[in-house]
Formats: sequence, structure tokens, C-alpha cells
Amino acid sequence: TPAVRLEELDIIHVGQYGIFSDPSTEGLVVRHVRFVDGTEGEAARENPAFIHGRGDNARAWRHKLLVQDNDFGTYVMRSSGAFALTLFDAGESLIENNQLRLGATTGGFNDKDNSQHNVYRENYIEFSEANRTSSGIQVMGQDNAEDVHIHHNLLINAGINLGIQCFQETCSMRDHHMHHNTLVRGWVTMNYGPFNPTSFGTSI
Repeated sequence: TPAVRLEELDIIHVGQYGIFSDPSTEGLVVRHVRFVDGTEGEAARENPAFIHGRGDNARAWRHKLLVQDNDFGTYVMRSSGAFALTLFDAGESLIENNQLRLGATTGGFNDKDNSQHNVYRENYIEFSEANRTSSGIQVMGQDNAEDVHIHHNLLINAGINLGIQCFQETCSMRDHHMHHNTLVRGWVTMNYGPFNPTSFGTSI
């Protein structure tokens, strides 16, 4: 039935999550949304983010999410693990042409587990020198990841991070491609995932 479309909104004073989609059904659109500001809850909670998407089924991950042309403002993190966007079990999704100026958070975009055929392109991610992070765009690889493309992004004081939670030998990261990104005072980090025995095809 018709996919949910959230467009042309200002969301102010987010508490923990701005948009929480659980489970994320196919075709959710988040476009031209301005997340003005937000903060993690009073007690440390799991994965604080302006957008939190969860699939809840290991193989129902082809959600075709579209997160496009959004503006993410400041977010106050109280514990750790805060991002603009955190995805679980998301596949065939496009995260494109967003602007991020979050402040002191763990990172920008976090594709956390079971990532399949997602694309991150033409995003602008800026952190201050004091809040520099390795995780401007992060594919954690928890519960495997396959065919994620990261290209034509501009990251300032931020990096691209692959595989930090793909530390078991049975975990795999396959055919991840990063190209035509500009990192200003940033870097690429590859952790366990790309080097595991069943992993292959990482290109930078």
C-alpha cells in the first residue's frame, strides 16, 4: 500500500528519535525535512538518532528507503553512539544530498547491521576540528554487509569507517565500493570486517 512520505517538515527539539520506523516497510521517503535540534534522552538509551530505522527480520531488508535533501542540525549526545541516521536491516536504500552539522556526536550516518545494496552519495558532512570523528559515514557490518556504495560525498573533519562490529570470523563484508569522495582532514578506517576470511571485494 502507499509508502509513507514525510516531506517539507521542520522537526524541532527532538528527544532521542526524530523519526522512528520499526519495522521499516518498503518505500519510506524522508525528504526536505529540517531537523533543527535534538538531544539524547535523560537516561542513556540505545542508538539515539534523528532517524532510526529497523527492519526486525534478517531477510526482510529490501526496504528501498529514500532519505534525500534533508538538513540535520545540532544533536546533544549524553552517552555514545549518536548519529543523524542509524539503520538496522536496511537494503536497497538511497541516502542522498543531505547536509549534516551535528556537533559533538559519534558520527553522521550509521549503517549498523545486515546492510544490503545501500547507496550513500552526494552528502555534505561537517564536524568542527574539536569534534572530529572517524565515523562520518560508517558501515559497521554487524550481522554481515554486502554491496554498499559510498561515493561523491564531501566530509570535513570526518572519515569513512568500515567493519568495526564485524569482528567474528563468520561475519562478512562483500563488494563495498568507495569512490570520488572528498575527505578534508578525514580518513578511511577499515576494521575487522573487510579482512575476515569470507569477506572480499572492498575497493577504495
